[in-house]
Amino acid sequence: NFDVGSAAGEDLAEALNAVKAHKLAFWDAMLWATCLRAGSTTLFTEDMQDGRTLRGVRFVNPFVAKNARYLP
Repeated sequence: NFDVGSAAGEDLAEALNAVKAHKLAFWDAMLWATCLRAGSTTLFTEDMQDGRTLRGVRFVNPFVAKNARYLP
């Protein structure tokens, strides 16, 4: 099972900081900031650098064969 969460107002400032500091695209930064606030440790995405960890949130591309171990 996966929990579902939504962005909150405080995620916007965090995302804008990530855009500046880490060169993330805005919507990618919003996803990351929402995951960070929610306590998620993994963000499944094909749009960010696979394997990168940013403040405890690891980006995992679900379409890369080696990442199958992370999928249910």
